[in-house]
Amino acid sequence: MNLNSRFLNWLVAPNILFPGVVGVGAFLLVAGPFVLYPGNEQWLLGGGDATQHYFGWLFYRNGPWTLPLGLNPDYGISINNSIVYTDSIPLLAIPFKALSFLLPEPFQYFGLWILGCFVLQAWFGWHLISLYTSDQVIRFLVTGMFVFAVPMISLFPENPALASQFLLLAGLYLNLKKNELFPIYAWLLLLVFSVLIHFYLFVMVAALWLADILDRLLLEKTISLKTALISIIFSTGSVFIFAWQAGYFTIGSVGAFGYGMFKINLLGLFNPSGWSYLIQELYTKPHWWAEEPIYLGLGGIVALAFAAYSILKSLSIFKTLIKKYLFLLIILLSLTIFSISNTIAIGALEFHFPISNNIEAVASILRNSGRMFIPVFYLLILFIFIQIIRLYPRRFSIAILSICLALQIFDLSAGWLGIRARMVSMGPFPLSTIPLKNAFWKEVLNSYKNILVVPSRFNLSPDFMARFLSHEWRIFGRFASMHHLATNAVYLARSDEQLLKSANLELINATTKGIFKKNSLYIIHEDQVIPAACSILSKNSMAILKVDGFNVLVPDLKIISDTPLNNELSRITLEALPAKIGEPISFAKSTAKLKPYVLCGGWSEPEVWGTWSDGRFAKLYIPLPLAPMKPKRLELQLKAFLSPKNLEQNVGLSINGNFYKKIKMVQDTNNFFEILITEDMTKAGYILIDLELVNAVSPLSLGMGMDARTIAVGLIAAEFKN
Repeated sequence: MNLNSRFLNWLVAPNILFPGVVGVGAFLLVAGPFVLYPGNEQWLLGGGDATQHYFGWLFYRNGPWTLPLGLNPDYGISINNSIVYTDSIPLLAIPFKALSFLLPEPFQYFGLWILGCFVLQAWFGWHLISLYTSDQVIRFLVTGMFVFAVPMISLFPENPALASQFLLLAGLYLNLKKNELFPIYAWLLLLVFSVLIHFYLFVMVAALWLADILDRLLLEKTISLKTALISIIFSTGSVFIFAWQAGYFTIGSVGAFGYGMFKINLLGLFNPSGWSYLIQELYTKPHWWAEEPIYLGLGGIVALAFAAYSILKSLSIFKTLIKKYLFLLIILLSLTIFSISNTIAIGALEFHFPISNNIEAVASILRNSGRMFIPVFYLLILFIFIQIIRLYPRRFSIAILSICLALQIFDLSAGWLGIRARMVSMGPFPLSTIPLKNAFWKEVLNSYKNILVVPSRFNLSPDFMARFLSHEWRIFGRFASMHHLATNAVYLARSDEQLLKSANLELINATTKGIFKKNSLYIIHEDQVIPAACSILSKNSMAILKVDGFNVLVPDLKIISDTPLNNELSRITLEALPAKIGEPISFAKSTAKLKPYVLCGGWSEPEVWGTWSDGRFAKLYIPLPLAPMKPKRLELQLKAFLSPKNLEQNVGLSINGNFYKKIKMVQDTNNFFEILITEDMTKAGYILIDLELVNAVSPLSLGMGMDARTIAVGLIAAEFKN
């Protein structure tokens, strides 16, 4: 028998053919074949999590090689991103990057991975039920129930990495099979693969691995302490190395908040949440987030009804299970409690039990705690079908399982038909075309390496809803990926919040000070346009342009100076009506749209008396009176924030970019200072005052109320004088 014949015989063997048919058949039914085409990226451009994963791959593919291998510096810039935190499946991303020179443009591997999820889910589901029956028909039907499971198929097309739940079936299989020899290498592969696919799956696999070690060591006594320690040390070391190379350790804080939000509902097994035609959805407390879907499906519920008699009749079976799988049950019970969280939901009822901030921060590393129930879900399914097999004759069992599988596929089509419509469609999807139509974008492509959004608004609000309210990561992330540019317009599964805030603050400060990199194009938010415009007043080589509705700061106008675009694009400038000599300028709250000054940043909202500073630096723009008037000086009236703990305010003044003088205020009111107007100021046509506020402090920190602003001086009035 030649090699081809052996392979063919292996392929048609029932243990290979039947689960393969189930997996491929389910894939074609739910996902369709088109996602397998590497050049089909349309279904990944809907703007949700799938887009995040795909963008992560695009930037990683075109970025430089690094150490660790999984770093993704072009997607984030200065925030230590890696493909781990875009859920781009490092297990595939790293080798495909190495083969990138052989791959076409575009290229996506997510469709292939989805096929793998279906096939491997069927494979391990088949082998799980094979531990309890050798009947091929029953195996086939139960395998179908493992594949048509809501926790898995509900994750397509948005989260193919999380849908790799065959890893959990494999972990349960290793726990339940109980070979005489402990499968060290099987567990090692499972742990390494899971950490290279998704962290949530790794945690669940690691929990199952620990349960298997403890059951074998302390209950069955089939392995020695030496074997257990070897497995723990070898596996932990291997996981650490692969996690390091994938990029897990690039960020410092990944928790902070979220535990108790994405949980399971205690009625979730019977709540279809849009996944049933026949069962009415249970009312739950409305949130912007969704509880983890763990719906059994109509087929699963019917199967539970048939198994209930056997379960109630043979309650002694639980004693046997406890004796044989004590630590497995303890681990699964712990995962269940964690998945319920400290906010217990029963339908529409919720009971919240406060926990300390430190515990919440640690628990929030696994923010979507409901996912920890998934191994329990699959073990529950297995247990139900084992009882049916044991209780009923073969013919009756096959009839029950056939009905259950048919009901399951039909009932769940209320959900998976929508998934299929998305995955077989060739678009157009939101990011198939992006709203950057002006020829400007093509003109500047070869002149810039980075696109920077100021400020970057990713994850700045506690509930992460900024990613839906702000589209920069979708628009400019897509644009940058298409043209091999780096960007900070990103959406990540996790980020180092402190590093993100400091990088954002540094970017805002640089914009306020007029420090712009010539190789970067800046997309300026409306809140930062005035500070940016003030910072480039004396820099004729820079301009802020309005392009396709976006404020774009161009650090080098020479790039477009010789093109027709130079005359077509509108420029954003400071608008202020110059005051006359002797005309008081008030900084108090006013309804006037056009004022004789511009607050360029570092100021609070004006009040009835004037305007407080807010921060360590503040900037003020005042245009000079129109010709032929030539004032000789500008008098400022200031207010100082003083207290018994803060007896003076020291301020450094710079005028039009040049240091002017230092002033000290020791009284809270009646502080008058003069600025002599030079010929250079007259030529410039304005006075741009930079204030360095050395003693700025918040009233809150001084115990003087709840005002958290960092206050130093207040602008009351100004006046040009001869």
